[in-house]
Amino acid sequence: MIDSSSSSCEGKAFNKQLEFCKTVLKEAYIDAGYIRVGLLTYNDRSKIEFHLNKHSTKSDLFAAMDQLNCTSGLTNMADALSAIRTAMFIPENGDRPDASNIAVLITDGLSNVKDGRTILEADLTRKENIQIYTIGIGVPFLKEMRNIASKPLWRFLYDVSNVEELIQLGAHIYETICKR
Repeated sequence: MIDSSSSSCEGKAFNKQLEFCKTVLKEAYIDAGYIRVGLLTYNDRSKIEFHLNKHSTKSDLFAAMDQLNCTSGLTNMADALSAIRTAMFIPENGDRPDASNIAVLITDGLSNVKDGRTILEADLTRKENIQIYTIGIGVPFLKEMRNIASKPLWRFLYDVSNVEELIQLGAHIYETICKR
């Protein structure tokens, strides 16, 4: 889940989030079919850019990511979490019952649309056995991020000061997710 709110569209933050995703997936076994990737962008609304079963090769996946644009708006994490649970991690869109379901939510701020539902949606998502990694980019208060992330927090919650630190975090995140 990539933040495409107005603050992420300013400068190069949105593109850096995509670069981070590519860094995380660089060593992933996508072409062999072991790992499936879906991508959702969110601002006032969430938009599934592509489902888990859309791209079966890393080159196709990265090309699709290169075509994405930041659309701007507010920050609605509640709808993003709901969409991954109800529309992305389902068999008809590529979910496999024998595979771990892992979601990564990246944001540079706090929810400001349907913010009263954000934690409820995170709880419902985790109850569906979807593990949620949260990454805050310069987020001043981490309480919301802590409540969204799966537990233990030392494994599922990350906070970086800026987008350059986000890129450096990429290889570590891959190791954490894939070496669990």
